[in-house]
Amino acid sequence: MRRLMIALLMALSGVSCQYDPFAHEFTEVKPKASDLVGTYVLDSQSIDMLNRHYQVPPPGSRFILRDDGTFTIQNVPSCWRAAAKCTRQTETAEGRWEIRKDQQQWWAVQLGCTNISGNKIDYAVPAMIRGDHPPLLLHFTVGDPDTGEGLAFRKL
Repeated sequence: MRRLMIALLMALSGVSCQYDPFAHEFTEVKPKASDLVGTYVLDSQSIDMLNRHYQVPPPGSRFILRDDGTFTIQNVPSCWRAAAKCTRQTETAEGRWEIRKDQQQWWAVQLGCTNISGNKIDYAVPAMIRGDHPPLLLHFTVGDPDTGEGLAFRKL
């Protein structure tokens, strides 16, 4: 009986694994940097999520990837970073970016922030790449991936 209980507990713990409902959209095909360079804004699904779940009006966010490997994020909701709660407060950030594998499966734009809202910082965060062909979306998971909340940026 004890072995049966242990086997049942092990089986149930495997069922409760994390599932990100956007994971099937994350690319496994390495994109060209030239396909990523440009200016991005929040997509309509992200704006809707901010309004419905957080009562946050669209902040006019901009995410700029430059061909020299630098980036700037302007007026992005605070929840773009996993450690921050989604509020009406917005942030700006700058630093360097590169294309890198995330979790040994998907491709992401790895952001190395050197400044967030005027504070010098050494902070890294991936923006997952959604889609296998341009136009690509850049995706930040908001909170627990199981909730299906994220900020996705589309290229202008």
